[in-house]
Amino acid sequence: MVVRRRHSFEERLAPGVEMRCRWETERDVVAFANVLVVAVSGAWRTVDLFDCTHNGCNDHHRYDFDGYKHPATVFHHGAPAEAHRSSMRLIRTEFERMIERWEW
Repeated sequence: MVVRRRHSFEERLAPGVEMRCRWETERDVVAFANVLVVAVSGAWRTVDLFDCTHNGCNDHHRYDFDGYKHPATVFHHGAPAEAHRSSMRLIRTEFERMIERWEW
């Protein structure tokens, strides 16, 4: 029997900007949620969320500045492990653009 394990970490990308990741593994990643958050007036606000937590879909949720979570769009058609790593790379390389879009 394969044991499911939970993992998490936070990575500072810039002052007041973090990527927060949590995932579950069996042999590889089977579920995840990677979030880009920004500190605004002393509170952390969600900018973008990438996840695979329901129905095996690798989703991307955008948030607006007012905190509204937009409907999911599929961002990756591969396995959850591939999507998990892909979304972390995307957040690390595109977080400035994501924040600019969020602020408007």
